[in-house]
Amino acid sequence: MRFTELWRVIPKVAKKVLLEHLKDMEVNRLITREEKHTFPPEVYYSLSERGKSLGPALAALEDWANLHAAEEVAEVRRQTKPVIGLEYK
Repeated sequence: MRFTELWRVIPKVAKKVLLEHLKDMEVNRLITREEKHTFPPEVYYSLSERGKSLGPALAALEDWANLHAAEEVAEVRRQTKPVIGLEYK
């Protein structure tokens, strides 16, 4: 995926921040970077095999977060004073 495509699909991220994270992931061999010597230059990023191997761990983390999200929301609501005239459901 090209840098501009990544930047468009990740909401509210600064280009500089995205570029820094991409460089870090490349250093850690989680992604590969392919540069095409065209005009204008094209740079493509993709998951490396090492990056793809994180898929099951990330899926398990997502499952855990989804399981406990309702508990967290309920706890925040218990600790938050309701606004007059509004009810939490």
